[in-house]
Amino acid sequence: MKNNYKVEFFLCLFIGFFGAHKFYEKKIGKGILYFFTAGLFCFGWIYDCIVLFGLAFLTNEASLKEREEAIKEKEIINQEKQLIKQKERKITYNEYVQAREERKNSKEACCPRCGSTSLTANKKGWSLGKGLVGAALINPIGGVATGMIGKNKIIVTCLKCGKQFKPGR
Repeated sequence: MKNNYKVEFFLCLFIGFFGAHKFYEKKIGKGILYFFTAGLFCFGWIYDCIVLFGLAFLTNEASLKEREEAIKEKEIINQEKQLIKQKERKITYNEYVQAREERKNSKEACCPRCGSTSLTANKKGWSLGKGLVGAALINPIGGVATGMIGKNKIIVTCLKCGKQFKPGR
């Protein structure tokens, strides 16, 4: 679809702070954002007016065609990258489950949820919730003491899925 930058510029100039030019471009999400924020607090509207003025009146047809071709090339490259990522990810569910079970059955440390071996172990640390309850029930010194309950326990975190668990489980 060939853009008519002059129409878009005039839409932007007169009712652009309501997002009319974004709706014209069929960018509905940005149009709604412009509508509710008065053109991104007028900064986005002013920027769009300047850019569209340049596209509508200061560029020639050859440069516009080059710009549209560059945009199309970028879209094609992005589509190809997405296809490559999809092909790299394609392993069957059964293969995934089988590999996860093999890691779990071996004596190797792995996440119980996803089977990943990317793990980190840290101490639990002082508990704010326990400290507040202790301070409310006993006194501030009791709050500090109750906040320290369990502070030396080790928590293992999976770096892939984020699951936290105790060692040996």
